[in-house]
Amino acid sequence: MDDFNPSPYKDMEQQIKQRRAAVNDAFMFNDLTKKEYAFEIAAVEIALCNFIIDNPKWNTKTQKLEYILDMLVDMSERNICIFLPEDEQAQQDYLIKEIFECLKEINYKIIHES
Repeated sequence: MDDFNPSPYKDMEQQIKQRRAAVNDAFMFNDLTKKEYAFEIAAVEIALCNFIIDNPKWNTKTQKLEYILDMLVDMSERNICIFLPEDEQAQQDYLIKEIFECLKEINYKIIHES
């Protein structure tokens, strides 16, 4: 019988979820200030983005960008609905533009809420 080798992607996904839970718990119990929480949760999200980029689960660049945008929209608390153009390059350009808008909003909140 072959050895069972779980996917390293599954393990990494679990580690990211556990880290996010630990950061949220620390903030909930006042172990972190708002600014510290923002930096810690941003580090978790960056790790998640790197995981998504490396994960073969998403086949196209557009799919990866859509997932990253969805995550950043939640973080920035933006309420958006997007309709992508037909052309794949135009889709990617639009998604990147929206990702930058979310990052600007997150940056603004970090600066002004600390």
